[in-house]
Amino acid sequence: MRVDRHTCVDLSECPILPSVITHGFVNGSGSLEGARYEFSCESGYSLIGYSQMVCTDAGVWNGSLPTCLIGEKNTKFLFTKILQILFQLQLINKDITTWADQTRNLYESPTNHY
Repeated sequence: MRVDRHTCVDLSECPILPSVITHGFVNGSGSLEGARYEFSCESGYSLIGYSQMVCTDAGVWNGSLPTCLIGEKNTKFLFTKILQILFQLQLINKDITTWADQTRNLYESPTNHY
């Protein structure tokens, strides 16, 4: 397709994203259609969510803003979320859920169980 240099195209605009995330880094700029942002975390933290977001032609970002969680909290968070999803999809039964709850209780207990 040939485009004349005087042809204007209306671009959609997405909401402005923050320039920083707690314990992380944001690399990107702009909020017009096609704008791209990349997210990463400080050492010792894990990214929860999208590592990249792009402004779509509908004027919305293709994902939600990620967060950075410290390793231990990240492990607990992911463990709990995975179990919830599997249970909702009925891919695990009550016996496995009971085992997982007992394991999580040991992991979260303030005393050591050696």
